[in-house]
Amino acid sequence: MENLLKQLLALDRRARNLVEQTERQREEATARLSENKAKVQLEYAQRAQNHLEKVKSEYEKSVGRKVITEEEHYQSALENLKNRFDDNHEFWVKTIVDRCTGKA
Repeated sequence: MENLLKQLLALDRRARNLVEQTERQREEATARLSENKAKVQLEYAQRAQNHLEKVKSEYEKSVGRKVITEEEHYQSALENLKNRFDDNHEFWVKTIVDRCTGKA
């Protein structure tokens, strides 16, 4: 009977040690998962930031090209208007004066 009790106590000790070991392994696994989760979140945030910067850069280049194109168009229109004024301003002034004075 005493031998049976010793065996039961030994079995209980081994079971407790196994439970403690399993609990430690679970805690270690949980800690690793938390660490991995943080790494994955950081990597995802960095990839998202890089993608955002790339899209922003492409957008700014596109807008920059459009601004340059519009500026060139504006400068061309302004030059045409100045040339037209230089070519015709004397005629326009004479026409206005003539109409105002009734000579037209």
